[in-house]
Amino acid sequence: MADIVQKHPQLHIALKCSSSLELLPKLLNEQIEFFIGNTDQFDDRPDVSMQALARIEGRFFVRAGHPLAAFDEVGPGQLVVYPLIAPRMATERLSVLPKIYGTGDPAVHFGRFVCDETSIQKSVALNSNAVLLTAWGVVRDEVVDGRLKVLKVVPVEELETPLKAAVSIVKLAGRSFSPTAELLVRTMQRVVREQSLLD
Repeated sequence: MADIVQKHPQLHIALKCSSSLELLPKLLNEQIEFFIGNTDQFDDRPDVSMQALARIEGRFFVRAGHPLAAFDEVGPGQLVVYPLIAPRMATERLSVLPKIYGTGDPAVHFGRFVCDETSIQKSVALNSNAVLLTAWGVVRDEVVDGRLKVLKVVPVEELETPLKAAVSIVKLAGRSFSPTAELLVRTMQRVVREQSLLD
């Protein structure tokens, strides 16, 4: 967005940050032209067009000073004694979570804080012993400055693939982009290529 605003200061852009599940009805009602978000939770739909943009890998993070931060590796059994912070999509669709946190009534004592707003997720993680499940890019600054630490969860081979989420460009089927939307999409595709975010 900074790149777009800097190079094209004449554009009028209205940006809304929300979950894909909340943005889809706005798209169908033509309140927005397109959105970019996680589409793993969507079945095939004839009314929308979804173009793959990136594969975002999730990781577990804790605050500096968290009891788990002292370990080079942690196992699922160590994670379950702490509340989990995650977006709604992750709690509903990621197949790795039942392996760690269990399913059904026996698992209800493992706390969950479900939130799609990343600033709130980070604030809770930085001020509690909860474990945050999110993408590296969301918490890059906090990790670099030492406020958050990424956990290496083993066994890795069971966790890496299920923690990758599909991010797509979603628009109404049969519609073409406006010139402004086309510019935004091309810029985001370039950023994805530069950061090698698509498998």
